[in-house]
Amino acid sequence: MRIEIIGGIANVVSTAPSDKVIKKVVFGIIEEYSGYTQTQLGGRSRAKHILGFRQVAMYLLRKHTLFTSAKVGKILGKRDHSTVLYSCNVVRDYISTEPPFKIMIEHFNNRLYNLKPTDERTKFQVFKEVIKLIEGDNVQNRWENRYSLAV
Repeated sequence: MRIEIIGGIANVVSTAPSDKVIKKVVFGIIEEYSGYTQTQLGGRSRAKHILGFRQVAMYLLRKHTLFTSAKVGKILGKRDHSTVLYSCNVVRDYISTEPPFKIMIEHFNNRLYNLKPTDERTKFQVFKEVIKLIEGDNVQNRWENRYSLAV
């Protein structure tokens, strides 16, 4: 966050991306890694491979946005807020017990933290990276070479 003074009026300018942008990036990252779209994650399927990534999406949305549990549940297929809380707890448990899963989540977190501009990275560079993620720059093969599915 920075403060700009224009015409004697102080204006607070946020340098952090909005929750809507972070939501799109979270789904972009998960789709890039798993191949599942937001529609598939929000669907009614209880298949373990989809469910795991749905739980990761819930965890990331709760951690990186100001969305309530109810809002996250609504985004991911009209699920109850208690489902979101349970999913976040499951992901936290996996992070503490499964090293490959922890590496995957840390990588996702780093990608989301890197959306904020730094001295070396201008807002324009961050914007280009966000657009690339939203539009689906598919690098799934690179992910498959680095990690196996941890869920």
